This record gives sequence, C-alpha cells and structure tokens, in this order.
Amino acid sequence: MIKERYNRILARTEPQEADMQEVLLGTLMSDKGEW
Repeated sequence: MIKERYNRILARTEPQEADMQEVLLGTLMSDKGEW
C-alpha cells in the first residue's frame, strides 16, 4: 500500500524535486525494516 502511494507521488513529482525524492527514498529505506 505504502509503495503504491509512493509510486503515485513519484509519478507526479517533477525533476526539480529530485532532492525531495531522495529524502522520501531515504525514509522508505529506513522504514523498510519495520515492514
């Protein structure tokens, strides 16, 4: 579920917000262990 939502956000994000994507990716990676 979380992945699908994240993918949707990524699809709407523009290249300018690459930094934001990296931050979100980093959070996802840290939360991955809790899945």
